Amino acid sequence: MVSPKLKKMLLLGLAIDVLVLAGGYLYAELDFKAPLQPVAELHPTPLRLGHVVFNVRDLPEALQTYRENGFTVSQGGAAGNGLSESAFIYFGDNTYLELRAYRAGPKLSAARWLRQFGLYKLFGGQSLHKLMHEVDVYEDWESVVFQARDLTGCRRALLENGLLVSELLPEERRGAQGELITRNLLVPLHPLLPLVCSPDDADKGFDASARSHANGATQIKEVVLTVSDLAAAEPQLKAFFGFPPQRDTEGKLRFNLGALTMTYRQDEQRGLALEQVVLETAGANRMLDFAHGRFKLENTELSRKENRSKSPERAREQAETPH
Repeated sequence: MVSPKLKKMLLLGLAIDVLVLAGGYLYAELDFKAPLQPVAELHPTPLRLGHVVFNVRDLPEALQTYRENGFTVSQGGAAGNGLSESAFIYFGDNTYLELRAYRAGPKLSAARWLRQFGLYKLFGGQSLHKLMHEVDVYEDWESVVFQARDLTGCRRALLENGLLVSELLPEERRGAQGELITRNLLVPLHPLLPLVCSPDDADKGFDASARSHANGATQIKEVVLTVSDLAAAEPQLKAFFGFPPQRDTEGKLRFNLGALTMTYRQDEQRGLALEQVVLETAGANRMLDFAHGRFKLENTELSRKENRSKSPERAREQAETPH
């Protein structure tokens, strides 16, 4: 026999479930996009590339595969509110690749459940939004993370450029030796845009040998991403980087950030996805035939020589030269 008190608790729980699910379905279909605010002029954003995240299903297996392909991989620790664990591939310019594997468990299951029904949009809150951003972005696609030493100034510039971003959000992770590493995050309220974080000293404690790779890779040269609607993405990206892009002959958008180029191209089928990472190398140009061929090693000087030899002017010179 069920007691009246227990019956009331069960009915109350059922009512809450119905309301939550109804609200979740109502909000789940909404595209969580913040509108761009009109601005008179763009302000430069003090950004530099921090790292690129690649998702892997099995971290020990990924470590072996990346090492077999000539990378020096350093073991990391727990990250993302304990939802994941990572390993790192460091380069001499203090950028790195992060290999991230999600840990199965109650926290990840709850986060997926909240995401599935859009409930975090009902409850709101900066911490919950950050958690959902991690699950939404990091679990579903590989991402690009930028750094700003003056995160407050960066946030001000992004707001002045018409973007809506979160307050500064603290995040903690564990290093390879179990040490606590803290940093702050800015979460743009525009799904196309990368995260911005303060320098997190993820490479602290690793010597120069961790940045030397048998395949010759020295730094990240270009990151290529696809979006479903390039025309719609352009204003957001322009506001994020603080300057207009260059458009090449194939219609791709290129943002030149010193030694790094961020390239965006339209692909209605794939939508938002990380397509390729081009790494500067001291050796020959080649593709690495793993990870779906998304790594390309490119020697800038060698490429310039090849392009000069293929130019119409050079072809005419070679044809006119007596043999």
